[in-house]
Amino acid sequence: MSLANQDVVARSSMISGDVESVDELFDDPELLLSVEDQPGVAGTRWREMRAARPGASTGVIELSYGGLLLADARLSDELWPLWSYLLAMIEEYLADGVGQAAFPNRPVHIVLRDREDTSYFAVGDIELDVHAPSLIRGLLEGAEAFFTWLLEECEEEDAAGELAVIGQIRAEIADEDESEF
Repeated sequence: MSLANQDVVARSSMISGDVESVDELFDDPELLLSVEDQPGVAGTRWREMRAARPGASTGVIELSYGGLLLADARLSDELWPLWSYLLAMIEEYLADGVGQAAFPNRPVHIVLRDREDTSYFAVGDIELDVHAPSLIRGLLEGAEAFFTWLLEECEEEDAAGELAVIGQIRAEIADEDESEF
């Protein structure tokens, strides 16, 4: 099977209320509020959280490549900085052939780098060969969905800056070989 034909899923969810353990998120999936599927409810949770803890953005990025789960509720963290770090990783990768990021509050590193005939992607201990253009497109779609939700539903004006970064990355890859991006 070709690496280029792999589905990439990158979705953001807020955590509904106080959760004492990650196991609760697996036992009751309704504790995760998808920003794509439940924008209003997730937006209400966002505003409540920010009122209680200014600057907080705790949630989950669910990331899979070709059906392999790379990140889920076990890696809940601060969504806004994590998505920003992933965008910076993509920019580094496009400039240098290697990009790195880390979860804001966890010792989990993320790496995307070129390797002979393919690209390598790692989230913590999970490592795999990927078709970088497919992965990047999927990450950009997830980041755009998150930051658009922040701007439109949560009225977080600073999200416009992140959307501009996404636009710049898309413009850069549009200049690349169309067969790749």
